Amino acid sequence: MVRHSVEAKFSDEARQQKRKGQELDFVVVMGLVVSNNGGPQNICIARSAGYGLDAKAAEAVQQYKFAPASKDGEPVAARLNIEVDFRLY
Repeated sequence: MVRHSVEAKFSDEARQQKRKGQELDFVVVMGLVVSNNGGPQNICIARSAGYGLDAKAAEAVQQYKFAPASKDGEPVAARLNIEVDFRLY
């Protein structure tokens, strides 16, 4: 469960596409490990959106805080995927 999230910012490259008249609606999927203290680790791109949005998604996800998974009542690290949505109309 995400306890704290940060909204990802649009890249300049993506904003330039908007100026060309394209509607922006992209999703970046980030793979990561939630540590036993709830911090994101080993962040990687599972599905790219291009236009510099992958880096912006990674910057945002690095600031997320999670409730860690637990096993036998103890917090443990767990792998998961997070979708970061970008929409500009």
